[in-house]
Amino acid sequence: MSMSPGDPVPRFERDFSHFLDYLHDDQMPTSISPKRFAKALGMDLQTFAIKSQMHHDALCRTPTTERVQHRLRESLRVLRAAIDRTSNVEKAVFWFKNISLSAFDDKTALDLVAEGRTEALICYIQSLEAGFIG
Repeated sequence: MSMSPGDPVPRFERDFSHFLDYLHDDQMPTSISPKRFAKALGMDLQTFAIKSQMHHDALCRTPTTERVQHRLRESLRVLRAAIDRTSNVEKAVFWFKNISLSAFDDKTALDLVAEGRTEALICYIQSLEAGFIG
């Protein structure tokens, strides 16, 4: 899926596979594009680097390194769990970056993934799905 820098982010609604396709670009067909991931979150790459606790240069110059790709995959795991709960990519993305979670000291899901707390966050989402209040 070719995209120029000025292109808007498409609407994905319930289509997680379309979201995944969007996150790959022609130069990195087997990796997640940090630039596209940041754009899907409605952030510039510098802001995304700060929020995700990754170095901007790593996102720009070495986006296919295991460390960068691992963090992006962990973010996608959380987003997938949120999408399963909300049935909407855009709602899940909004939640991921904006909603403070009282069960986690009012941190956002993005903050928690940056801290390496993906498993706890996924358990939390699953507990919400089961009807428990976290």
